[in-house]
Amino acid sequence: MKKNFFILSILSILLFSISCSLLKKEPSENSIYILDWEKEAVYTVDSLFKLETTPLLTTGTAPTDIYVDENNIYITNSGFGGVPSIEKYDISGNKIAQIERGDLSSPAYIDGNENYIFVTDWLSNSFLKIEKSSFSIVDSISLTAPQEVVYKDGFLYVGSNNTSLTGHIYKISEDFKNVETDLSKGSNPSYLDIDDDNNIYVSLVGNYDDIKGKIKKIKNGVDLDSLSFETYLGKVKVVEDKIFLTDIFSKLYILDKDLNILNTINIPSPSDIEYFKGKIVVSTNVGKIYLVDFSELTLYDSLDYEIPLKVAEMFVK
Repeated sequence: MKKNFFILSILSILLFSISCSLLKKEPSENSIYILDWEKEAVYTVDSLFKLETTPLLTTGTAPTDIYVDENNIYITNSGFGGVPSIEKYDISGNKIAQIERGDLSSPAYIDGNENYIFVTDWLSNSFLKIEKSSFSIVDSISLTAPQEVVYKDGFLYVGSNNTSLTGHIYKISEDFKNVETDLSKGSNPSYLDIDDDNNIYVSLVGNYDDIKGKIKKIKNGVDLDSLSFETYLGKVKVVEDKIFLTDIFSKLYILDKDLNILNTINIPSPSDIEYFKGKIVVSTNVGKIYLVDFSELTLYDSLDYEIPLKVAEMFVK
């Protein structure tokens, strides 16, 4: 009798655990985390490019960027129309902590390393260092209108929303003690990526008026190559020996590392670029996600999900 009761108890616990897991599905390995700015939510796409239609989590007001490590998801919320904040969730989407300081004006872009996350707060002209474990701001420095941040080999590279011709990106040591500013002069150098040879590719957006976009390749503070456009540019992504660059209105440019254009693909209102399962994934602000075959450099598919996604940023983990 006691044995039967023990077995029934174990079965009850297993059934309860299964039912709980079914109620809230955790993302599998190799997922794309998609931050939807309109729905203020995070969705996941699996390795077959299938969308999980139930959001993994809902964010604060006007989310702008997402960073995911082995255990946690971090979200920056610009707070337009609400409260600016930086949020920490577990990998299942349960909220753990939040930073809401009075001097947080508009948290924008985020990146991280093993122990810290780094956040640009562009309206307050500040750059924040946040300890992951305590989820508290441990350091900050002043930068002019900081934008996208990339962490690589102990340094942080930060773009700037300075639309004058003297705009530059920053190179900052992770201890925040050394700041270099003499990198990539030009208008609105907001977005950047870095290859394995430490060449930096900078997307200079322009001033949305008389100064159009330009991409620059720089190393050790020296311009190696540049290419000008008669439009305004957006995100840039390095994948192996190719550079992927968006026109904010309607195009994806594919370039080699000498900044020669290899192909141009029409994509309406592109917002972000990631590499996933042999495909270049291009999100948009108009509901669709586009897949570009990396080997062929041609459009492979456009994914029109039943829940239209207006994507601020993506993160592959």
